Amino acid sequence: VSLEVAMYVLNHIIDNYGTDPDITASVNNKQIWFVPLVNPNGHKVVTDEVDLWWRKNICDNDGNGNFNGSQDGTDPNRNYSWEWGGQGSSGTFSSETYRGASPASEPEIQAMQNLLLDHHFVAGITYHSYSELVLFPYGYANNASAPDVDALEALAVDMAITIPAASGGYYTPQPSWALYPAAGVTDDFAYGQEGIFSYCIELGTEFIPPASEIDGICQDNLQAALILLNRVDQSVVTGLIKD
Repeated sequence: VSLEVAMYVLNHIIDNYGTDPDITASVNNKQIWFVPLVNPNGHKVVTDEVDLWWRKNICDNDGNGNFNGSQDGTDPNRNYSWEWGGQGSSGTFSSETYRGASPASEPEIQAMQNLLLDHHFVAGITYHSYSELVLFPYGYANNASAPDVDALEALAVDMAITIPAASGGYYTPQPSWALYPAAGVTDDFAYGQEGIFSYCIELGTEFIPPASEIDGICQDNLQAALILLNRVDQSVVTGLIKD
């Protein structure tokens, strides 16, 4: 469902350009990047119904030239080079959180890191499923606290209270480690390496929700994405430079 949400937000911006003044101003004055799918090979394992719970890519870990689900694949969201190799990742081929042979060993993550390093991004969202959470850095270790934790949390709260939860209330904002520690993830690299206010929104209550729920999940998450998009219009730090 994360792919669906990313495309829904993208299409909303395209469809409302020229009629919605805020969206028009954002498109005219900002760079807005979408990466709808980071792991196309792993996604195909799921859509082909080979393994509906598959989360890794299809890296040939054992070098036998064939895809072997018990031994192959690296979890892309444990392969980023910032704090790679720590808690919540595994060095065992068969683990669903296998971190890869080395930091940023996977071509998908090399592409993502290059994108983040080559552009001066201010903020971003990665969409995952599931848990109805708005997560903010850090995630690499229990109780890891980011220097900007108060500001990161405040924006997470602003987004979370716009996303209805299935059983009532709203999505829960919390630091990533509070879900479970995970080292080598997108948001830690984006924030830890580049200072990007990067969030992970865990969508819905199932890894693959029923088709009947997809439109609702997409619509419910639109406002949070627009809050993040418009956040860069607000001053965060102001002052007078004298020298």
